[in-house]
Amino acid sequence: MGLQRSQASYLNRYSSISQHTSSWGTAVKCLYPIFAVSLVAILFIQKTTTQTDIAFGTAINVQASHESRCWLKYAAKSGIFLIFSHRSYVDNTQELQPSCEESLMQLKGIGVNHIDLDLVLDERNESDPRLIVAHPLEFKRKSEYYSPCANSGFDEMLEIVKKVFGEEYFLSMEPKAAWGMTVSEYDDAALTNTPSSILEQLLEGIERHRMKGKCAAIVELNNKRDQNELALERNLMGHILQHCQLFRGVRLADKAPVSMEDYDIIMPTIEFHPLHPHNTDRKVIPSDLDRESIFWVVDNEVDLQYAADLHSLGIVSNSPRNIMKIMNDAKWCHENGMQ
Repeated sequence: MGLQRSQASYLNRYSSISQHTSSWGTAVKCLYPIFAVSLVAILFIQKTTTQTDIAFGTAINVQASHESRCWLKYAAKSGIFLIFSHRSYVDNTQELQPSCEESLMQLKGIGVNHIDLDLVLDERNESDPRLIVAHPLEFKRKSEYYSPCANSGFDEMLEIVKKVFGEEYFLSMEPKAAWGMTVSEYDDAALTNTPSSILEQLLEGIERHRMKGKCAAIVELNNKRDQNELALERNLMGHILQHCQLFRGVRLADKAPVSMEDYDIIMPTIEFHPLHPHNTDRKVIPSDLDRESIFWVVDNEVDLQYAADLHSLGIVSNSPRNIMKIMNDAKWCHENGMQ
């Protein structure tokens, strides 16, 4: 089992709730991995890999890049490097998307049982609010494309997940709400004005489906909120974290994290890689945090190379099938290159 938090400890937001190390063993325990782990092979690869420090304007050492690719390939095969499907996609480039169940079956077929979801609260029926699996644009029917499980009820999707994966699944879930208290959030029909409303529904769903050890909540409370609302959010999160891990999403517009704080896993955008063209401000995440981070969204070979350079814990992808093809291609990792 992974690290557990007590409700009381979470209420003190600035307390040190759990101890983190940069070892892969601890990181894997934190996520309750499903796959068997071949530690001997991975430790050998990690020991023999010399990751080149990356400086701006300096090309990545070719040999180090190759070793990182091989490390990632074998880490993925052993379950140490985790691949999350973003919003239930197997391949978002398909013009015709499969049904929710078909997509999950395809994910299972390629060995992916970690799924990253957005959640919104449908409050149109005030007497019966419903938790919906959807990006806000999908919920408002304004998206240019829709993921296979878009606009499924939370209960409905969980039943499909359990039908396909049994008990061998892990969901990271981001409840959408007016967390930043901005005008645009308050004007968005997909975002509830009080985060406690969606947290309450999430807690009930987690308990109803007995998801202990199979979930993470991607939540960052806003301490500037009304104190009564904030106290309610903290109380609900305390209960949620009796069942789930706590993840933090980090955009490039945010400050680069310098510590784990009270989070189990950091989820930064892959744009934090020093050589990413979007990283014009040269924001850098400390290397010890890279190894406890799951980067999003990684859909192509260039971004996958970035993830390999960072020796990250995993990635979130809109195209897990494409990522698998890249890793399994002989050009990605030549076996004799590891000698």
